[in-house]
Amino acid sequence: MICVLLLLLVPVCSYLLFQNMFRFSRTVTDVIDMVRPVDERAFDDLLNKTKEDILRTNSSATGFKREQRARAWLLFEYVRRMAFNAVVILSWTYAEQEKLRRPGMSKDERRTGIINDLVDAGPAFRLYALITLSKLSWRILLDGLKIAPIRTIADLRLAEDSDGLDAYRRVANAAAALSATHGADAHRQLVALLRGSDFVS
Repeated sequence: MICVLLLLLVPVCSYLLFQNMFRFSRTVTDVIDMVRPVDERAFDDLLNKTKEDILRTNSSATGFKREQRARAWLLFEYVRRMAFNAVVILSWTYAEQEKLRRPGMSKDERRTGIINDLVDAGPAFRLYALITLSKLSWRILLDGLKIAPIRTIADLRLAEDSDGLDAYRRVANAAAALSATHGADAHRQLVALLRGSDFVS
């Protein structure tokens, strides 16, 4: 039981406690090397109440419990990756912000606007991730201890009135826009990692 609890809680806290480790993500190349792949469509499906209700209706009670357990773990992994990505992207954002503030740098309103978007969006998603990982960890733990099965995970789309998918899209889209200022190849690679290959045009 202690091992299961540690397994669940370590990822929840690690990106908060050790985010200073990512200060070296100073360039778009660093970010591309460090971020973890996310399939945005799969994440959206996991948080889709209609699809969850259809699964419940079309499954036996035992089958639904088994499937829901697997879906909860998959959601946990996606949110964990997204939270990690947000930390890496914010580190890069602050580095880009520092560059723009250097004496002699010409004004770049477009890049400044993108950076401001990321400075707003990054912490908002991290708050969503922290709340969601905590709630999901608790549900997975209770399910593992046979105390309470995981009845729903679709309700985790919202946390503190923040839609998790929308919050992540803001981060991913702004990061993609910032990467585009470093070239089309960087943009293509980062979009594929942050959102999935289906979103690469």
